[in-house]
Amino acid sequence: MSAALVPPTASFSLDTWGFEGSADPFPYYARLREYGRVVRVPRTGVDNYVITRFEDAIDALQDPRLLKDPQRMRDVFESSGVHPQQSGFVLSGSAHRHLLNTDPPDHTRLRRLVSPAFTPRRIGALRPRIQEIVDGLLDGMEKKDEPDLIQDFAYPLSITMICELLGVPAADRTGFREWSSAATTPGIASTAARDSGAAALEDYLVEHIAAKRIAMAGVSDPAQAPDVLSAMIVSQTSDDRLSDSELVGMAFLLLIAGHETTVGLIGSSALALCRRRDQRELLLADPSLMPGAVEEFLRFDGPVLRSTGRVAAEDITIAGHFIPAGSIVSMLIGGANHDPEVFADADELDITREMERHVAFGQGVHFCLGAPLARLEAQLALGTLLERFPDYDRTISDAELQYMPTVIRALASLPVALR
Repeated sequence: MSAALVPPTASFSLDTWGFEGSADPFPYYARLREYGRVVRVPRTGVDNYVITRFEDAIDALQDPRLLKDPQRMRDVFESSGVHPQQSGFVLSGSAHRHLLNTDPPDHTRLRRLVSPAFTPRRIGALRPRIQEIVDGLLDGMEKKDEPDLIQDFAYPLSITMICELLGVPAADRTGFREWSSAATTPGIASTAARDSGAAALEDYLVEHIAAKRIAMAGVSDPAQAPDVLSAMIVSQTSDDRLSDSELVGMAFLLLIAGHETTVGLIGSSALALCRRRDQRELLLADPSLMPGAVEEFLRFDGPVLRSTGRVAAEDITIAGHFIPAGSIVSMLIGGANHDPEVFADADELDITREMERHVAFGQGVHFCLGAPLARLEAQLALGTLLERFPDYDRTISDAELQYMPTVIRALASLPVALR
């Protein structure tokens, strides 16, 4: 067992929560890396340990002793006399079961049943529809004096794709968007509004899934399903299929892990291209650089700056630091992706960077299932934006930028001049 970690001076807060909304959290993350590879963060009566460096984060993200089970998380808080804060990941009833908060073998089963809905062929087939939505949104932006790249482009693109993945009819989408926004954006909606939105959304999804089951009766091939939700309903093994509550949980996961993150990625990338005109010129001169550019955007200022918490199932040692059983462990994704031991000039944006990997989508069994879709949406959105409006520019300063008050790093607004 290594010596206990000694807290730093009082002038240096170790509270990593909330820095997703900072205009520039990366100098802070650099200080955390310098302080230690594993940093103990006493918070709300529970010991939290933050993994700050890239290789350690890779190892921890794949460590089977670090568990995602929400019941274990609740037990940790309750044993410390703390009521765990509710979030969009913890739903009422049994609908909280989804890929993000289950461990093998349950996670293995769920992933096996869900994966046929996210095959490369199915995701690739979405390209024409994504392009159509992008083109229509940019047409609308062109008619405005000062369009907002978030509210008029990134947000409607993302939520429209979520609705189509779930097969939500056009007539239902206004209510669906309102409930989704309230349920999945803590900090914007009040607790009552969030609970009400989550309940309304869950009720809708229960009825929607029941109707989908009837519509898909007799279909056995997920490739023949008209949308991802239908494909998940059809997907089954000889003796197993997703339950209704699991399908509701997966729908919520698509909203939480797929909606705000895509908005955040498109917004931060578009902003980066305003700040770094040299990188924009490279893309304008050679659009084939866009796939690599999106990987660099994910590394440089991705929408997920820290992992969700894990519970140490037993006493473990990470990077030489002892972590007792029952502690909460999270990986500092934003800090790991700026680790100078792995990335040369890590704090510089370089869309031509030769990069083997980053941890923006996680690692191990919980690697983001929707990563190919997020990449495709970002590539088409940013590529078409540059093609249509190569001289677009923001109309507000860094001091005026505001980020959503959530664990996802996403701009709330980005007014632009399309020129």
